[in-house]
Amino acid sequence: MNLNLKALLMIVFWQSCMAAQPPTPDFNLRPLLRPGKSIDDHTFTKSTTIHAVALNDSGAIVFSAVCDGAEAIFTMDRRIVQKGDVVDGKVILLIDADSPVAINNNGQVGWIAWYADKKEMAAGSASWLRAIFVDHH
Repeated sequence: MNLNLKALLMIVFWQSCMAAQPPTPDFNLRPLLRPGKSIDDHTFTKSTTIHAVALNDSGAIVFSAVCDGAEAIFTMDRRIVQKGDVVDGKVILLIDADSPVAINNNGQVGWIAWYADKKEMAAGSASWLRAIFVDHH
C-alpha cells in the first residue's frame, strides 16, 4: 500500500471518529430533593439528612430523613410517617436511620419502626416493640 493511500485512509477514519456522536444514556440523572423543597408541612434544609432510599418500577421514590431532629418517611408527594405519629393505634417512637424503606408498584410504602401500644408506654424503652409497617394496608 503506498503512502498516499495510507494517509487518505487515516484522514477518512479520523474524520469519521470526530463526527461520531456520543451514545445517548438510558437514564437521566437529576436532583429531586434540594434545600427549599417542601413536602406536606416540612421544608427541607441543608441540614436535612437522607438515609434510606427506594425506587419502584414506575419511578416513585420513598426515603427516610432526619428533619429538625425528627425521623420521618417521605415520598416526593407526602410525608408517610414521623416520630410521634399514631399508626393503627401504635405510637411510632423511633425510625432507625439504617432501616430500609420500600415502595411497591402500587405506591404502598413499607418501613420498620419501634413503637409502643400506648403513649404511657413510650417512656420506658423496655416496653418498645419493633415491627414492619405498610402504608394503606
